[in-house]
Amino acid sequence: MSRATVRRGLRVIVLVAVALLAVTGVTTLADSHIYLPLILRGVPAATPTPSNTPAPPATPTDAPTTTNTPTPTDTLAPTDTPTLTPTSTPTATATPTRTPTNTPTLTPTICNIKVQVIQNPGFETGYWPWVVTDGLVFHVTSGVAHGQYALVFGGANDEERVVQRVEVPVWAETGAAYFSWKMYSDDSTVHIYDSFNLQIWDMYAGGYTNVLVSAVYNCDQRASWYTRREYLGNVANLRGHPLRVVLRGSNDAVYDTWWCIDDVQLVFACGNQVP
Repeated sequence: MSRATVRRGLRVIVLVAVALLAVTGVTTLADSHIYLPLILRGVPAATPTPSNTPAPPATPTDAPTTTNTPTPTDTLAPTDTPTLTPTSTPTATATPTRTPTNTPTLTPTICNIKVQVIQNPGFETGYWPWVVTDGLVFHVTSGVAHGQYALVFGGANDEERVVQRVEVPVWAETGAAYFSWKMYSDDSTVHIYDSFNLQIWDMYAGGYTNVLVSAVYNCDQRASWYTRREYLGNVANLRGHPLRVVLRGSNDAVYDTWWCIDDVQLVFACGNQVP
């Protein structure tokens, strides 16, 4: 056998040995001395006797490259500077202020009424509270306008007065006076000689101011009942004032004139009411 042939055979053996070493997990030449004789000879290898001959340096195989993660450098943490908490300045306690109680606003009541202030307007209970101050006035039961009674003024050469005191309501806005009358006369139908008057006087503060005069004369309508209505002016100026209501008959000495009087009223109203 030639030398070249031997070399080729040894080369094949070495290649096979290397392959087997890779399969068995041998990664260094230090380990290969255990398994290589077994591979080459096919028998158990003898345990090598250590000698002073240094082993050839092992050829390092490529080991996985380890990437060195830089170790973080501990940085000295800043020391927390203590925050000074300001001392609370005590707040002075305020002196409680008394809240004034709201005075309720009085809403005026809407006025929408009317009132008749004369008592015994038809003389059904006699004269009272009327007072006869002059002359002779008859309280009759025949020839009346309403009810059962009336007063009769007149005659010849006569002067009669009947009065009553009333008061104007404080809410009054308007006012009117009423009376019913029926006249008999022997006097002229053209000229004035005799009269009957409804008079109203303001007695406030002791005064005596005329508010109204409504007259019926001898030459007016006769022998039938009529009703007279007279409005009062400046009622707002009369609120709360006392009034004197006067029924007055006046006749001359020549001919007789008679007036039957009934339903004397004095009405005050406010709002939509009509006196």
